[in-house]
Amino acid sequence: MKEMNTPGNLNNMKEPKQKRAKVTVDSILEASRIVIEKSGLEKFNTNYIAEVAGVSIGSLYQYFKNKESILEVLLDKELTENREELDKILADSKEKSLEEVIHILVIFLIENWEKKGVFGKILFQFVPDIVDINHFKKIDQKLIPYLVEKVSSSNESLNEEDLDYALFLIIQSVRSTIFFINGPYKDMDRTKVKKELSIMISSYLRAR
Repeated sequence: MKEMNTPGNLNNMKEPKQKRAKVTVDSILEASRIVIEKSGLEKFNTNYIAEVAGVSIGSLYQYFKNKESILEVLLDKELTENREELDKILADSKEKSLEEVIHILVIFLIENWEKKGVFGKILFQFVPDIVDINHFKKIDQKLIPYLVEKVSSSNESLNEEDLDYALFLIIQSVRSTIFFINGPYKDMDRTKVKKELSIMISSYLRAR
């Protein structure tokens, strides 16, 4: 799974270089968040986003190819912010056991969606309907090497062979769990879910 070690370009956005252009892009992204929170998919289109942002549709298309590329940028920003926060939380990962590192990751990934409130929940629900599924592969190309590094830095020795494949399977398991406990199983005890998921993942990594 070597291709996972090469970060990909996650979006079709034209990078703003001037201060005014950056303000325009930030306005479009913030407007997109507002539209998602208030209307979901119903009004998530470039014309309405431009209207809410207070920019012309031409200005929007100057930086974003379509509504999908806007959503991809929002997802990429979330990934960057998540990694920065995790770096702070796991700064002393070498002093932690594998289970402690995994538990921190599981809690962070699950609670992160809960903290985002309406935006996070709605975004999570309709991402599969509007973003090419290959976008998740591009996210994983950045996320998996990062997680391999963090898991390997615990104070326990792990089998390093094909660890990226193991982390790939773990990520999909966590994503599936997040989807179901924010949907049909929303009444489940979150504390128990986090605990059991952490035990399952830690046991799997140790037994490889």
